Amino acid sequence: MPESEIAALVRLGQGAPGQALSFAGLDMAKIDALLSEIADHGDGTHRARLALGALVANKANRDRFQALLAYAPRFAARRIRDLRDERLPGAIAAWQEIGALASRAVVLNLDASAVAFQIGSLLARLAPPR
Repeated sequence: MPESEIAALVRLGQGAPGQALSFAGLDMAKIDALLSEIADHGDGTHRARLALGALVANKANRDRFQALLAYAPRFAARRIRDLRDERLPGAIAAWQEIGALASRAVVLNLDASAVAFQIGSLLARLAPPR
């Protein structure tokens, strides 16, 4: 495995080696980059959310979709930890909605690309106002 992928897995695993290994081969660095872009800048054109949906669309990407569902609530929690402005209440509500969506998406057989788009929409609440 290339060093860059190992470094990304260590960072994305957030101290949990088993979690890091479960992300191997799933292009999670790209998912993390899209989530970061949305949380940092919003996504007024929907480009990043559509790209996120494309990464998890169809049955061939089921493992990647499940990895997104496991990762997104922790990503949001990590991002809101340092918020101290008017975005905090909306960010906490977004984190709760992401967790609820992630917990029921597979059970209810929800469309993966639509769920990814919704996760991106919720994360856009974390972006600073323009």
